[in-house]
Parts: sequence; structure tokens; C-alpha cells
Amino acid sequence: DTGEAAAGASGGEAEPETARGSAPAAATPAAAPRASGVADTGGSTTAAALGGAAPIVGDIGGAGPSRPMLAACEEGRLTDAQHLAQQGDSVSVADEDGRQPMHAACEGGCLDVVKWLHGLGVPLTVKHRRSTPRSIASSKGHFNVVEWIDQQLSKPS
Repeated sequence: DTGEAAAGASGGEAEPETARGSAPAAATPAAAPRASGVADTGGSTTAAALGGAAPIVGDIGGAGPSRPMLAACEEGRLTDAQHLAQQGDSVSVADEDGRQPMHAACEGGCLDVVKWLHGLGVPLTVKHRRSTPRSIASSKGHFNVVEWIDQQLSKPS
């Protein structure tokens, strides 16, 4: 299955499937294309809910990202992350520790993944504990990610 394949590809042990890791998200009638005023802490985004259309952020349902999604984002495996998202894995909901795929991508210095996540509507200011994606990238010395985030945050909305 997808979770085991992604876990095996990352060198970790396969996690047993849980309702959190395997439940596909379904768009609700209230879901709408991403607006500029999307709150940092609300809603979830899954590529499965996108159906090839414009990114959707809203009350889509589902739970936090799987360990394979976090690992793919942190290790810069964009194709794996995209595949997991197409299978219904969340790209914008925190795991039980409060960590989101955006945090993992910034920790790994994976600018392509950061850009992809942001393109899906994941905010660049969402916090993990007291850290933002920018501060995480900076603390790890990933200054190309910091520079890109600064450019995005300085753009007029």
C-alpha cells in the first residue's frame, strides 16, 4: 500500500495503517478556492480534494499528515509527497505533535516542496510550537528557503 511503500522508500519502518493515515478527504459544499484571507490554523488541504482544479483550503475533513508525508517533505521527495497527497494525505493539518508538512520541508531545506505546499494554499506563517517555517529553515541554515519565504511574505496581498 502507499504508506508502506513511502515508509520503505524513506528507510523507516512501515507504520500500520490508521484511520488518520488512510481516510481520504472529501470536499464539503462549503469548500472554495483559496482566498487570500485563509487563517493559518484553520482548514486542511489535500490534493485528492483538488481533483486537478484550483487549490482548496477549508473544512475538508481528514486528520493530520502521515509519517510518510512528513518524511517525504523533510527529505525533499516532492513526487512522493504529491502522490501521498493525491491519495488523500493532508498537507496542511498538524500531526499529534503540532508538526505540519510545511515545517518538515523547511527543516529539511526543501525549497521545491515548500513552494509546492504554499502553492496549494499552506500558509508560510503557520506555527509549530513557537516556530514558524521561516525560523525553522533559518535555524537549520537553509537560507535559500528563508530568502524565498521573505520574498513571499513581503509581497502585497
